Order: sequence, then C-alpha cells, then structure tokens
Amino acid sequence: MATKKGYLFGYYKNEAEFFFKSIRRLHENFDADDLHRLRVSIKRIRTIYRLLEEFSDGRFDGQKHYSFFRKIFNQAGKVRELQVNRLLILENGNSSGKLKFYLHALDKKKEKYSSSFIRNLKQINTPELKRDVKKIKKRCKKIGNDYFLSKALELINSEIKTIKQLQDISTQNANIHKIRKHLKILYSLVKLSHSIKPIPELKKLKLTVKETEESLGLWHDRIILLSSLKKFKQDNRRQALHIKKLIVSVEKQNEVLLSVSLSKMGSIFKSLPKQLC
Repeated sequence: MATKKGYLFGYYKNEAEFFFKSIRRLHENFDADDLHRLRVSIKRIRTIYRLLEEFSDGRFDGQKHYSFFRKIFNQAGKVRELQVNRLLILENGNSSGKLKFYLHALDKKKEKYSSSFIRNLKQINTPELKRDVKKIKKRCKKIGNDYFLSKALELINSEIKTIKQLQDISTQNANIHKIRKHLKILYSLVKLSHSIKPIPELKKLKLTVKETEESLGLWHDRIILLSSLKKFKQDNRRQALHIKKLIVSVEKQNEVLLSVSLSKMGSIFKSLPKQLC
C-alpha cells in the first residue's frame, strides 16, 4: 500500500510492479482474467503519464514513454473484445446453438490474436522498460501530495467542462466514445485525490464518475459486438435471420444503457469540491 506522503509515486510503483507480474503470469499461462488485469494496469500507467504531462508544463512526453506499452495493449484489446463478445452472446441466449457458427468464428479469431499477442509479449525489451520505469518513479517522487492537490482541482474542472461540452455538442457514438475517455481520466484524478484527501465531496464524485463510466463501458462492449455481428451477417447470409434478431435485441439494450449513462452524467456536476488544499 502507498503511504499518504508522495502518493503518486507509490501508486505508479504499484502499477508498474503489477504490470511486470501480469506479464510473467501470461507467459506461464494465458488466462482471460490476467489479460484483463494487464490492460487495466496499462490504462492506469497511461493516465499517470498524462498527469505527468500536465504537471510538467509540456516538458514530459507521455506518448514517448507509453510507446513501450502501445502495441501489446492494442493486441490485448483485440483478444479481450472477442472474449467479451462471446460472453455477451451467451448472456443473450444461445441454448439452441443457432449462433454456433458465429461463436466458432470468434474462437478462431481469438486463437489467431492470442498467438500474435504472446509473440509480441515475448519481444518486450524488459530491461529497457524497467530502466524507463525507474526514470518515471524518480519524476513521480518529486510530486508531493500538496502540489498534486493544488493541480488536481484545476484538472478535474477541466475534464468535467470538456465532458459537458462534448455532451452538449452531440450524443452520437463518436462523441460518446470521447466522453468515455475523459471519464476515465477524471476518475483517475478523483480517485488519486480522494486517496490523499478522503473528503465526502470527493468520495461522492468518485462513486458517481465510476458508475457513469462503468455504464458507458457496458454500452461500449455492445457497440463492439454490434459491429462484429453486422459484419458476420453480411458474410454469412444463412445466419442472417438469427443475427438480425440478436442485433435488434442488443440495440435496444444499448438505448437503455446510453439513457442511464447520460442521466448519471448530469449528477457529476453536483458533487465537485470547491477546494482540495
């Protein structure tokens, strides 16, 4: 556990260690849960790099340091999407086996992408990455809690303003995807701030943002599934009827999920603390 003093350093240290542990576990045994945890760890590391960019006034190049993770993160994402697609198909009912050809196609793709992911995992220059992580640790160590909190409220306000502007412009898919990315950054900011200063306003905001982001996550999973189903339907006319019924069902689910998410989003603006320091 990270101490209150220099919390950002402790947080990054834990995530970096967890990342290397996940790599070792995936080398030993390819597991869906470990793959998911690896992606979560990389997302948190990427968020820290974004924060360091903000804190350094442009002197820190987050994209350069993230380049170590980008390829395996994207490849792990392809495998994860196929895993989620399969789970959603089973959730929506496939007891009659009418979608067995679609599931078979998913499994073949998963096998292909998993092999590619493992190959690239083995090509990671671990010593070089560890040296880079060491440099980031030193940078994080310089950011004390007081300085972090002094910048955090400004960044939290900025993210909320951006989310509101995006929502006002449009609720089309492209904008919702952008909103979801900003919600992830906002959640990390609020979570870190709350860990340093556990005041009720931050706790409330953290829970609201988390609920909203998770709801949009469920929406996003179904967007990916719909894209996959529509492509399969075009290439497999014999399965068109069953696929069409499923598409209609998933689209209705997503209408509800998006409505709930937008409603939750409105609550984010009501729980912002006026000051953190």
